Amino acid sequence: MMQKSNIPLSAKQMLVITEIPTGRNHAIKVQDLSDRTGLTGRMVKQVINELRALGYPLVSSCNGGYFYPNPEDEADVQEAERFFRMQYTQVISRFESAKPIKAWLKSIGQLTIDELNLDLVRQNGEA
Repeated sequence: MMQKSNIPLSAKQMLVITEIPTGRNHAIKVQDLSDRTGLTGRMVKQVINELRALGYPLVSSCNGGYFYPNPEDEADVQEAERFFRMQYTQVISRFESAKPIKAWLKSIGQLTIDELNLDLVRQNGEA
């Protein structure tokens, strides 16, 4: 298990993180994680997102399995790059699709300062 955060992991996070292998050739599918941990598939996905937010570089492979990429395996690195590009594209697409609603809410005076702060998140997140 790769330790990436000083924040203690929850019991569910520990269940999931200990089952995730290194290398795309050993990637584990959600159903297998669910079977091994006793969590639902939805809960497994939620925990994986929590772990990513804590700094764990968990990749989802093209065929649906999760793994830690091995930095010495070029195919793992390429899979991690593909995953990053896919995630980034989805974020930008969702942000763009929300713009008309944002404009409408702003036009009727219903956009709060919290929603406006999403613009700052996007601007600060772009490299």
